Formats: sequence, structure tokens, C-alpha cells
Amino acid sequence: MLKRSIFLYIFIISFSLTNCTNILDEFAKKDTDEALLFEAKKNMNDGSWDLAIANFAKMSTAFLAERDVKLQHAKAYAGRCGLDLLQLFEDLSSNLSTGRLYALLMSAFTGATSSNADDCATAEDLLLSISTSASSRSSEENSTLAFISFAKMGAIFAAFSDETTSDGTVDGDFDACQDNTSPGVPEAYVREVGIGLAIASTSLTAAISSGGLTGADELTSATSACTALEALGAQFNFCSQTDPSALTADQVKAIRWTMMDNQSIGLGGANNCDLSGVSCPINCAP
Repeated sequence: MLKRSIFLYIFIISFSLTNCTNILDEFAKKDTDEALLFEAKKNMNDGSWDLAIANFAKMSTAFLAERDVKLQHAKAYAGRCGLDLLQLFEDLSSNLSTGRLYALLMSAFTGATSSNADDCATAEDLLLSISTSASSRSSEENSTLAFISFAKMGAIFAAFSDETTSDGTVDGDFDACQDNTSPGVPEAYVREVGIGLAIASTSLTAAISSGGLTGADELTSATSACTALEALGAQFNFCSQTDPSALTADQVKAIRWTMMDNQSIGLGGANNCDLSGVSCPINCAP
């Protein structure tokens, strides 16, 4: 009887240790989608954006297609773009009453490059892949998307209109009418500015209508520019476009006008105008 008891005891201990080892082995796995997401979130908390993006790249296609994963994936690219969502919200909330949206975005991303803007564009695309309709996205998704779009715009402005000294001030020779990297802006990035404003506007509208408490001042600034463009001519209003390739020549020209504006929303520069007046169409050639 004693021998049987000792044998049973040894068996139970052996079984328990085996199960414990199996459980520990499961926790130790580093290549499951869930483990990779856990590591990516740790990387993001540490500000290690390259490592986070590398971990997302190792995840399965099916896992990356999950809605919550897309949101986190977008945040990783937005982080590498330079977005600190809370800080950007505070900067805009504190200064929009006396400043212009584009200029504030530019100064918030001083030193940013076109590569940073490209990362924000990737983040934007990830959230748009959840749904291109703002009404089909959650309040969190819409709020995050809006500020990612603002960040993309800020990175573009910093890369092309504040490239000389990177001091948060528009270069004296900056001319948004010119389709070049200096002293103007290449058309591909002009189009990104346009859809950025449109996406931010529609996303904030949806977020606020569904109970979101942030972005009202930013939305007012964006919609005022759209109203001014409508007054200049319906063909210039790009504020419902979210596909850069779908923008017309007139709409691209109008996006440049919003950057030239030095009264309500824009950057100003060497060739400036008042978007609410009639000088923008005169100052920027077709």
C-alpha cells in the first residue's frame, strides 16, 4: 500500500510538473500573433516605433485584418510619423483661437520630413481600410484618424515650407503655387494635404456626433476653409474627397490656395493671399 501511495504521489508530481512546463512553454512562445501584438504594444509604450512596426510585419495576414489590430498598427506608424496625440490636441486647443491651423500643425512637427508624412499616410490608409465611411467607424477610430490626418499635414508643411532652418516658421521664399520640392510643394503631397483636411473634417464630425468630446475647434477651422472654397466656386471645394487620385486640377489648385492663405487657415509665404477674399485665384496660376 505504501509503495502504491509513493508511486501515485510521484506520478501526480510528475504530471503537475509536465503540465506546468507546458503552460510555461505556451507563455514563452514569441511567434504567435498575440505575443507579437503584446511585444508591439510594449515597443509603442517605449517609443520604439521601428521595433513595433517590425513586430506587426511578422503577424499573419488574417490577424492584421482584425479591426482592433488595424487600430494599433495605425498607431505604430503614426508614432513614427511623430504624432503625440494628446500633445497635438493640447497644442491646437490652446492656440487655434489666435493662430491658423496649418501654421500650428507645421510648428508642431518642426523637423519632420516627407518620410514622416509617408508614415502618417500609411496609418491613415490602415484606418480607412476599416471603413471609408466615417459613420461606420467608432468614435475612437474617427478621433484617432482625424489627428493622424492633421499630423500628416503638419509633417508635409514642416518638410516643404520650413525646410531651411526648421524653426517652426515658414521660409521666406516658400511658394505653395510651385510644383517642386523647394521652394514649393510637389503635387503628390499637395493632394495628401487636401484629403487630410477632408478626412479630418468628416472624421471629427462623426466623432463629435457620436459623443466624442474632442476636436470641435479643429473642426470649425477646417469647415471654415471649405466654406470659403465653396464661395470661390463649387469646383474648388475638395472637402468631400478622400482619394488623392480623384482630386481634379481645380481642387489641387484650391489646396495650394489654402496653403497660401495668411488670414484664416494657411501658411502664407512669399506668395500669399486671403482665402476669404478674391486674391487667391489671382495669385496662384492654373
